[in-house]
Amino acid sequence: MKRPTGSCARGLAIAAIALAGAAALHAPDAHANGATYGREARLAGATAVLPNAENEWNYNFGVGFGSAPGYFGDKDYDTHLSPLIDIDWRQRIFLSTQRGLGAVLFRNSSFRMGGRLTYDQGRDNGDGVFIRRLPDVDPSVEAGLFFENYSAGWRLWGDARKGLQSEGHNGLLGSLGFDRAGRISERASIVAGASITAASKRYNDAYFGVPRSTQGFAVAGFTPEAGIRDVGAHVNLIFQVTDQIYFTVDATLNLLLGDPSKSPIVREDLPFYIGTSVGVRF
Repeated sequence: MKRPTGSCARGLAIAAIALAGAAALHAPDAHANGATYGREARLAGATAVLPNAENEWNYNFGVGFGSAPGYFGDKDYDTHLSPLIDIDWRQRIFLSTQRGLGAVLFRNSSFRMGGRLTYDQGRDNGDGVFIRRLPDVDPSVEAGLFFENYSAGWRLWGDARKGLQSEGHNGLLGSLGFDRAGRISERASIVAGASITAASKRYNDAYFGVPRSTQGFAVAGFTPEAGIRDVGAHVNLIFQVTDQIYFTVDATLNLLLGDPSKSPIVREDLPFYIGTSVGVRF
């Protein structure tokens, strides 16, 4: 086997270091769950710029910082720190704390689709006073498919994923959304869009259900059915400080719908996130 040289060796070395870092850094954002909530939404502005097609390897390292509910549906807000490690090889293979580990299986000038593994970090119910009587939702690896279609500043995207571990939510989650991107100035851009997310019965029961034996709630148990989980909207402002250094201002708003909105653990059915991120691309 030939020893990797040049940019390939450099890329493999950085990828190996980043993979170790990604494994070590997943803990600070322990409340993330779902495609329109958690780390994916919080770091959307940081990954809104597509990798440079002229580069074999593209790297994006940064950190996001902002305020979000302690859990999806909580009315109490916490400060969340979300590290970003995003590595892309030829716009074919990616490893990311935001996008997961995936491969683009088909692409042309405006469309791409592929598969990926993502990580649902579950829910530590000790972090929310109102839900301490409920069992934790354990972390789970998810397998999924995605697509993106670009046209004149518009992006239509879809995502579906399935929890693979029975100790986690072990359900299905699917999202469909669109974005519109435009320039504010030579160094500033804006991305705005909306999405809708649906979930299976298993997913909704893990995150919004209340076992019948649980004390302290107004109802004696709650078992949500499958259906729409929420609709969301987001705005990301992206400022390019230099050709490599950037920072963003990000805001996301979700409206819980269907059975999840009726759950006795939901104290706020219009949760939001507002924060910023800073990073470097090379």
